[in-house]
Amino acid sequence: MFTKIGMVVLFGLSISRLTAQTILDNYIQIGTNNNLQALQLKADYNKAIEALTEAKRMYGPTVDAVGSYTHTFRDGIPLDGAALGIADLINNSNMGSVKNGKLYVPAPNMYNAGIQLTQPVFTPELKYKTKMNLATCEAAEASLKDFKVALAADISNAYYGYLYSVSLKVIILEAEQLAQKNLRSTEKLIANQKATKDALYKAKTNVADAKKQLNDVNNLIKKSAQYFNFLLNRNLNEQIEVDESIVFSNKKKYSVSFISDTDAN
Repeated sequence: MFTKIGMVVLFGLSISRLTAQTILDNYIQIGTNNNLQALQLKADYNKAIEALTEAKRMYGPTVDAVGSYTHTFRDGIPLDGAALGIADLINNSNMGSVKNGKLYVPAPNMYNAGIQLTQPVFTPELKYKTKMNLATCEAAEASLKDFKVALAADISNAYYGYLYSVSLKVIILEAEQLAQKNLRSTEKLIANQKATKDALYKAKTNVADAKKQLNDVNNLIKKSAQYFNFLLNRNLNEQIEVDESIVFSNKKKYSVSFISDTDAN
C-alpha cells in the first residue's frame, strides 16, 4: 500500500540563515551575561572550583618557617678558676653562656629558627571533603548549564515571537490597504448605481476589521518586544534588531513548490 503525502513550502529567494543565527546568538550572549540568576550560578560554580582546588591542595606537602627569640633578665653568676671547666661545658651545650667572667643559665638571648615540612599520608577527613567538594562542583556546573540552555530557549522563542508579530503587521497592513481600495471602488460603483448599499456596508466592515486587527497587532508587537527585552534584562523599550531574512515582506519574491513523499507499507 502506498500513501502520498504532499507539502506546500514557501521559499524566500533571499534568505541569509548565517546572519539570522548571528543576530540571535548575540542576543543570547547578552541575555546570559545580564541575567542575575545566571551570574549567581556562575559565582557558585567558581566558588565550588576554588573549594575543590583547596581541598586537593591539602593532600600535598606543606612547608612552614618557624622561629623564636627569648631574652632572660637574670643576673650572671661570677666564676672563679675552679668553675671554668663547668662553665665551658654549659656554654658548649647551649644551656647557657659565659660573658665577662659571668655564667648565665639560661643564656640571656636565645634564638631558634628552622623549616618544617609536613606531608599527610592518609587523612579520611580530607578524602571525604574532596569528594563532597567534587560533587558540589559538578552540581553547580550542571545547574549553570541547564539554566543557560533554558534561558537560550526562552530568548529564542521570544525573538521569533517578536519577528512573527512584525511579519503579521506587514500582512495586515496590506490587507487594510486592499480593504480601503475596495471601499473606494464600491463607493464609485454606488455613485454610478452599479452596486447596492449592502456591498458598501460589507466594504466598510472589512475596513473596520482590518483597522482593529492592525491595532491588535501593534499591541502584540509592543508586548513581544517588552518581554524579549525583559529576558535580556535591559530597558523594555530598547530597540530590537530585526532579522530581515525571516520577516515577511511583500517586496520579496517567493516561490511555491510541491514536495511529495511516498511511503510504502
